[in-house]
Amino acid sequence: MRGLAAERRWIAIQKLIDGYVADKKMAGAGVAVSFGGAPVTYLAAGTIAFDSQKRFDENSICRMSSTGFWVKREDAGRLTTNYQFAPTGLTPTDAASTSAFFEPPRLIAGGGGLVSTVRDYARFGAMLLGDGALDGTRVMKGETARAARSNLLPDGVLKATTGQGAGVPLVRPGDKAVMPPGTVMGSGASGCLWWMDPSRRGNVVFLTQVIGIGPAAYTVPAELSAALEVGLKEPASSR
Repeated sequence: MRGLAAERRWIAIQKLIDGYVADKKMAGAGVAVSFGGAPVTYLAAGTIAFDSQKRFDENSICRMSSTGFWVKREDAGRLTTNYQFAPTGLTPTDAASTSAFFEPPRLIAGGGGLVSTVRDYARFGAMLLGDGALDGTRVMKGETARAARSNLLPDGVLKATTGQGAGVPLVRPGDKAVMPPGTVMGSGASGCLWWMDPSRRGNVVFLTQVIGIGPAAYTVPAELSAALEVGLKEPASSR
């Protein structure tokens, strides 16, 4: 009989994002986290709420129907306001009701400008973690997924702090990073973070909406990583 993966409450992470909102470093934050093959746990604080409605499109990649480079008008109520960080507090720069993201961009840039949800991006991470397969569906070849999350820099080519996968940095042995070696990660202009820890089958998504997040940009990765390690030591229950 195969044992089921243990579920965790991730109390330390919830406390962390609640603190960000209370201290007005962020208007809201949403997190998706899964380790060891356990079901994804969704956490939220402030203006970012977990959207419990499954909006899967059978024809979209990974069924990520809430991810794209612009937002449909009918989804206006689900879009969050974007803010600018300043010493005096958070200032709205792109209001949800009149967002620039309602207009399709003239040129789609693969490296930026994406709008998504914690649920959707967690599915993307799960697909890469699953060697290119998700929910029994093959999205890409296994060797392609493994190559994407491996160090693609040729010998002798150095990057300042990390290795480089297919569009994403990764931690090499000996790198000065708060995540363990092998971790693949990415970040967004609005303070968002994502990382995948293949050795522990970990997948973490952190979404917020602050352009120029200020001092928090330098502390969030380490604080979130520390809260994650605390959570991994929490007593877990099996379903």
